[in-house]
Amino acid sequence: MKINIKKISAFCSVTIVTLSMLATAYASSYTTSYQFSVSVTWASRYFDGNNIRFNSSNATSSFKPPTNKNYSVSLYRDKFIDDYIGMVTLLRDSNWTANWSNVGAGNYYFFLSKANDGVTLTDNNVTIKNY
Repeated sequence: MKINIKKISAFCSVTIVTLSMLATAYASSYTTSYQFSVSVTWASRYFDGNNIRFNSSNATSSFKPPTNKNYSVSLYRDKFIDDYIGMVTLLRDSNWTANWSNVGAGNYYFFLSKANDGVTLTDNNVTIKNY
């Protein structure tokens, strides 16, 4: 009987530790969306890893202008005086990924912007996460 109790106790402990590690891993993975005509600033979110990836898998323009086919994604560390981490230029109407390396854990936010050309840019399947 003692062996079974020890096995059950060990199994429960391992299960609890595993579940808490999974919860921590997913704490820095977010799925969101955007819709903007000129720019949008997202709310600050916590990332616990060292690298951040922004993936816009379905960026769609309201119409396709002959010029201004890009938009930019800037990353900032949210502090008393915010730190500018960097900007990546992505193509509209495409699946693109932006990566920032060696940024460290902390609260970050994104600023998305594009030319004021009358086009609305939309994506309902944006993933931002540690990688």
